[in-house]
Amino acid sequence: MHEIWIQDDFKFQPIHSLNIEALNFDQVVNLRQQKKRHDLSLWLWNYLWSNLQNVSKFDHSSYYKLKYWPQYSKNVPKETLKISSCFQHGANISTISKNLNINPELINKFIYIALACDLIQEIPAHEAKLKFNNEDNTPSTLRSFFSKMRKKLGI
Repeated sequence: MHEIWIQDDFKFQPIHSLNIEALNFDQVVNLRQQKKRHDLSLWLWNYLWSNLQNVSKFDHSSYYKLKYWPQYSKNVPKETLKISSCFQHGANISTISKNLNINPELINKFIYIALACDLIQEIPAHEAKLKFNNEDNTPSTLRSFFSKMRKKLGI
């Protein structure tokens, strides 16, 4: 069902060991009534973002597109919203990094975690709709793009 039930006061902490227990039907019913339900992919996104240190590097010429927007917790850098909006249309690491002055390591971390949570997919270059042209890359063009995204998201 891709759901997770956790307590409201749960704090993200590094995991040193994992204990798996089998539950009977009554224990599952009690668990579901006592804990708050969350979407597993979105909860996992926030957990990995807070705790993951080293990630694999991706090819800067590969294009990716978001399937679902991550639901950010409070400890996520504001640049991730810009990264998400770019990947919503389909983009690559070098385009985002060069045009928005975002650290490629942050973009790599975003892609790594989004792939692990099945929130993003690799696409062919011709499907990417967000492409910046050097002559069209003015501050007003970028401002217009983000203004449209804020209106669409209601921010």
